[in-house]
Formats: sequence, structure tokens, C-alpha cells
Amino acid sequence: MIQANFKILDKGGIPFSTAITDRWCCGAPAWISGYRDLAQKHAQHNAATITSLQPKIVLFDCPECLHMWKTYYPQLGTPIKAELLHTSEFFLRLVKQNKLKFKAREEKIAVTFHDPCVLGRKLEITSPLVNY
Repeated sequence: MIQANFKILDKGGIPFSTAITDRWCCGAPAWISGYRDLAQKHAQHNAATITSLQPKIVLFDCPECLHMWKTYYPQLGTPIKAELLHTSEFFLRLVKQNKLKFKAREEKIAVTFHDPCVLGRKLEITSPLVNY
């Protein structure tokens, strides 16, 4: 999935970096399992790494990671100053800015979201392309 996202960003002419070589898990599995200290360790590490890079936007293709960063990182004392977005939100933004265009098709296409329950129930991101 990450390679497809890179292709979309390239197609939209969006400069991006994958400079984070020391990535850790977001900590959600530890948080959900009750290992709050471990989750906080992951949050502190990730927040320090992202803060050092000073990005304007951080994209997530995993809804659970985005939920963890948006909801629990601030509670763990590790808020992120960058805008945190799911790839579907960001790609819709690019479409609305005419930086990405769909090929003309006569048939409808199906869009499948990874982990739609977290997207819809926790992040309230539902059918972002419906209004397009």
C-alpha cells in the first residue's frame, strides 16, 4: 500500500520524505493491551523523531496509527504540531485542488478502505470521495 501512496504523491507533484529510518510502531497494540508504559515509550520516540523533522503534514495509511497519534499521543504528553491526515483525506484535498485527476470512466469504480471501522467510528472519516 505504501508504494501506491508514493505513486499518487509523485503523480500529484507533492514533495514528500520518508526520511524516518528509525520508525517504531505507533504503540496502539500496546495501548489496547493495557501496556501503557510501553505505548508511552513508543509515543515519545515517534514524537521526538517527527518533531526533529518539522513536517507540515504527516500522512497515515493505517487508521489505527492515525487514531493513536491524534487521540492518545496528546494524552501521553507527546502532542504533534504537524497536521495529521489519513491518506484518503489528503488525496481528496489533492483532487479538489486539481493536482490529482481521475481518468474518465464510464463504469463506476469501487474504493476499499483499510480498516474502515476505525476510519468511520473513531476518526469519523466516511466515504471521503462521495462528495467528489
